[in-house]
Amino acid sequence: MSDDEEMAKDFQALAPPFLPWGPNTSGPFFTGTAEVEPIGSWYLEPFAYDYMTPAAVASSLYMPMRLAVGLGHNLELDTFLPLVQNWQGVDPSQGIDRSASHFGVGNTHFEIKWELTSDSNPYLPLSRPAMSLTFDFWIPSGQYLNLNPQDYGTDQLGNGTYNEGVMFLLRKHFKPFIVYLQAGDIVENPSTVSAGYTFNNGTDQIPWNSGNVHMVDGNLTYYAGAIEDVLNTEWGAG
Repeated sequence: MSDDEEMAKDFQALAPPFLPWGPNTSGPFFTGTAEVEPIGSWYLEPFAYDYMTPAAVASSLYMPMRLAVGLGHNLELDTFLPLVQNWQGVDPSQGIDRSASHFGVGNTHFEIKWELTSDSNPYLPLSRPAMSLTFDFWIPSGQYLNLNPQDYGTDQLGNGTYNEGVMFLLRKHFKPFIVYLQAGDIVENPSTVSAGYTFNNGTDQIPWNSGNVHMVDGNLTYYAGAIEDVLNTEWGAG
């Protein structure tokens, strides 16, 4: 008998009302979850959130589309394809009352998640939590060269760097709550950018009469946390 058949029998033996509480939600986007999808299982999860820069009268609607696929052996492959809608209300260099917007694809993010431990008891807050490591890689699929001055920087959809990262994730159930923690380091490799490139959250820009510029963003320390109230096996709020 295969491992999958044995696992199916185990789940049947734990059928309601004896199945322990512990919904496998994916958690808030900023923290993710330490749990991995079972082999052959997958989900597509869209997110949308807005970055606003009041000093530059600008905003960026960031919409990462996450596809998670279970690989077996406590591994999961995640792909994040971000759709980006940028808007600029006023030309920050000349103060012209004119708006511009641009829509496109940002930097693509790939992630391999390796689950180290599972949640030993979803009812006790001090029992062993689920923990995992992720190995992350970004490719510069977002536009960052040959920018158009008439777009006031809205056509910049990436930073032109290949990035690598390692993250530690933790998730702990204690009915009806789930706690998520994530921390890690992202290495942003050097890149060459051109005139019109914006940085410092859009408040600074390379002059349009400049040539190519060598850029080093350096490392980013990332940390996030969240708590989720699971109302039932279908609904919750985080």
